[in-house]
Amino acid sequence: LNLSLTGFTGNWGFQPWEFEKAFDGIETRNLTTSWNVPLCLSVMYIGMIVGGKRHMDAKKSYNLRKPMLLWSTLLAIFSIVGSLRTLTCVYYLYKDAGIRGLVCDSGIYTRPITRFWTILFVYSKFIEYGDTAFIIFRKQNVICLHWYHHLTVSLFCCIFKYCNFVGAAVFMSLNFLIHAFMYTYYAVRAAGVRLPRLISVFITASQIVQMVLGCATMFSLIAWRSQTCVSSDQYLWSGTIMYGSYLVLFVHFFYNAYLKKKPNLQETP
Repeated sequence: LNLSLTGFTGNWGFQPWEFEKAFDGIETRNLTTSWNVPLCLSVMYIGMIVGGKRHMDAKKSYNLRKPMLLWSTLLAIFSIVGSLRTLTCVYYLYKDAGIRGLVCDSGIYTRPITRFWTILFVYSKFIEYGDTAFIIFRKQNVICLHWYHHLTVSLFCCIFKYCNFVGAAVFMSLNFLIHAFMYTYYAVRAAGVRLPRLISVFITASQIVQMVLGCATMFSLIAWRSQTCVSSDQYLWSGTIMYGSYLVLFVHFFYNAYLKKKPNLQETP
């Protein structure tokens, strides 16, 4: 347990790939060591939503099937590889140090493999703003759950990376795993393949499970807070509120999308 809580740097029998050494010896990146870039990108994102919707009011929707196929395929590949690498680390960390060692681990920011994927993970949250652009240009409704989730999770990721707070191993690996399924689903749909409704139900249900585990992780961090489980009041409460709000919004979406009876719009004779 102590090895994990002090940032154990073992590779557990598997080595980093060459490209995973890209950030070795580099201590700073503007996106994760300064708030200027994340805040500017977030403001631009809000501007894109407001301005983009107004711009599209007088225009026809675009057919973006091919760009969406490419976009979703690239993000699916990224998420699949990221989930395989980070979940392997999570497995060995749990095996060595137990659940508390996993939740309270801070070595994720220094180990070659997880350091690489943590930095790319934070970057990807801002790249995923592009999901909203596709919705806008196809003249679909940008629901609160969508833009709120994208905006807040990107800033929260910067908080835990900027401060090297604990809990990131759980948050990141879960997100990679869910996105691996989600973007694969989007890619297949963009390719014109019709899929059973049960698959979309499964993906939304898995997102709800992710939020439950996120809340459980935040509660654990509050209970285990100490010198070997480093965090701050702002991080703990912002994370708890964020995951709690996600849980409520996803449950609400699930109910409306899959459980709520649709009104019969047919006129009676």
